[in-house]
Amino acid sequence: RLALPESVEAMRYEVQLMVALKRPADTLEPLQALINLTPAPQRPGIITAVPLIFAQAVDRPATARLIEKILQPYVNSPSTGTAARLAIGNGWLLALDNAKAFEIARSTHSQEPTAEGPPTLALQLTPSTDADAIVESHLKAKPDSNAVRLLYVRSLLTRQRFADATTQLQTLTNTSPQMEQAWLTLGALHLQLREPMPAIAALQKYIDLVQAADMSTKPQAASGSAADSIEPTDVKPP
Repeated sequence: RLALPESVEAMRYEVQLMVALKRPADTLEPLQALINLTPAPQRPGIITAVPLIFAQAVDRPATARLIEKILQPYVNSPSTGTAARLAIGNGWLLALDNAKAFEIARSTHSQEPTAEGPPTLALQLTPSTDADAIVESHLKAKPDSNAVRLLYVRSLLTRQRFADATTQLQTLTNTSPQMEQAWLTLGALHLQLREPMPAIAALQKYIDLVQAADMSTKPQAASGSAADSIEPTDVKPP
């Protein structure tokens, strides 16, 4: 770094060394330098990744404070503010301070209702905090936010709120009718709720989509998509 002060690779290597040597405080300067040298369009991405660097830290509250200190210069910038606040929130999530993480999710959502990060962070805190208000407000501002809606469905299923999960899946199948897994899970939920007719309709739609995909010569969607995050096995008896 002395010889090549603008070497991104040197900064990354120094950060990795400090983490491996359990000297997280010494990552502050090289991490900020790395963020500053990153082109503006890619800067939110590297800011988002900062908490992952410290995922194995032992003293997590101290690490959360360090993340906050590293990212403080970027909190008030229009281009990096949302990413910085959410990264700080994820730092407090790692520290198991749900109250601070939730407050960051709430305040960031109030500033940017269409951003997917705040409801995603809030959903990681359930059921210890009330994320539903943030999620539903976000979905009202951005109805086509399928990734957040899928996460919300999974959260509702985990809490055995099958009727609410069904409502969300019905909205999802209306806005994205080609999403096979959503139809399959919707059919399973209707069966769970002892509603055979809508269950048959949803499962038939799933079969039709699968058969159409099999007959198509176009490449199928890669596995591991957002729709794959919900499986019928998530639906457990009440």
